Amino acid sequence: MAYSFYHFYSQQWKEEEWQPKFLKGDSNLTLKTVNRLGTLLLQPNSSKLTQTRIKTLFQSLAKYIDSPIDPTGHRIFYFLDQKEPESFSKYFSVSLKDFIVMDDSNKSALFRKRVESQFPDESTLKDLSNYLSPHEQFLFMRECFKFNPLSSFALLEKTRYFTPSTEEARSSREADFFPNLPQDTPYNIRQKYIDAFLGTPSLTQYKAYFRNGQDPIKVTLKKYLWKYNTEVFSIESGKPGPTTLVFSPHFHENNPRKQFHWTQNIPLQSGRIILLPEANRGMREICESTNPMNGLFNRAFTNDQRDYVIVRKVEFLMGVVDGLVGLHDSQVGPFFISDVVKNHKNGKNFNPNPVPSNWIPEEVRKIEKIKEPGGVYTRIVNKVTPAQTQWQIAQYANQRLEKLSGGEFRFEPEWIKQAESNSANSATGYMNFHLGKPAMTFEGMKGKEHGQLHAMALYSLLLGFGHKIDPEYEKNLKKPFPKIPPLYIGLPVTTLPSPPMKNPVKKKLQPRLASE
Repeated sequence: MAYSFYHFYSQQWKEEEWQPKFLKGDSNLTLKTVNRLGTLLLQPNSSKLTQTRIKTLFQSLAKYIDSPIDPTGHRIFYFLDQKEPESFSKYFSVSLKDFIVMDDSNKSALFRKRVESQFPDESTLKDLSNYLSPHEQFLFMRECFKFNPLSSFALLEKTRYFTPSTEEARSSREADFFPNLPQDTPYNIRQKYIDAFLGTPSLTQYKAYFRNGQDPIKVTLKKYLWKYNTEVFSIESGKPGPTTLVFSPHFHENNPRKQFHWTQNIPLQSGRIILLPEANRGMREICESTNPMNGLFNRAFTNDQRDYVIVRKVEFLMGVVDGLVGLHDSQVGPFFISDVVKNHKNGKNFNPNPVPSNWIPEEVRKIEKIKEPGGVYTRIVNKVTPAQTQWQIAQYANQRLEKLSGGEFRFEPEWIKQAESNSANSATGYMNFHLGKPAMTFEGMKGKEHGQLHAMALYSLLLGFGHKIDPEYEKNLKKPFPKIPPLYIGLPVTTLPSPPMKNPVKKKLQPRLASE
């Protein structure tokens, strides 16, 4: 191998042509080739001719490395001088020479042991990343998140540590190592996980809703700021109940973010609602497409772009809440859409149905048939009896929404048959298939004024999850666009439809919250 590699590249190609191409190729494949050749240098029984050719090859490559700024460069220089990197051996208590020949299972075991005994700080993380391949970095990251997810998020906020690799190009499988609380987890435990993750709010408002002759309904609204100008809102009743996440990923779909102008004043009597009215604002600000965001779930560590970073944080919240509502706009809305979880996970026998929380009302659990205008849509739940939880909630919400709005709404299925299905990478698919929790989507129509309809649909779905909400709120839902200062920043929310971005012009977004 050493001879053919040396002969083909050094003799048949001009050096100034192949070395840069080799070093700038697939980083994981390049490092793998360097490792295979370098281990021959470390073996005392290797022939002198082989060692000479490999050293010559590495010396040739080293001319094009200004400094060992990545694992490939560090490994090449290490194989040439065979000097053990002190930071690596000190942290892992093993030499780089011994580490290189380990298989993945032994590397993961080593990572697990070291993370549990000494969780890395920012400086250590940067040093280690010089000697770990992208794939090894991914294995290390998994063990960090398994042991302490909150501290791991804090580290990744500070440093560019994990980089894409060939092995993790399709899926980084964070559903396997992120927290996923069981559905019978007590309400107060969920709140501790959420509060620890969200941190200190940037804004807190206390609200009271009065009814004649009754005690006021007290609600707390908090606002949190994530990276890339992403706002997260928490509406808290202070009383046990469902914990529901509301996720709107596409900025160019106007209606999902408009619902918040009604929802922010919801008289919530039980549980907690966490809302991201425009999760992908960061991509809009740099004039990049927001369309891919809802397909990045369970592979959010394959890239460090803004939408991937936000998806990781959303995934953490998905694991500690007990239900999800996705809000979108479609060219052919409005309608309800949800997944049909069909197959077994990873080839193992298990009940594929999302597990309902203890808060879902009994009348929702009893629903067996899914209605469509004109009849029963039996093929949605084809041989799935009883109807899966997410469809029961959607059917219940549909009945409430039709009475509230006077319209009719159909249902659309998304089949998930295996982990590799495209639908399994969406927010609802990730929640239903990978986490085993109920989630569904309501779609408005692009170009129409459906912000108010989204607010009504969300209210109906929240009731389906088991939230208690003052019925008087329905009167407010029927009123026109609220004349109140918006709580969130970004482009102004208008009651006029906005055309989709084709050739956006980069511009500074105007603040919308004068009181802050």
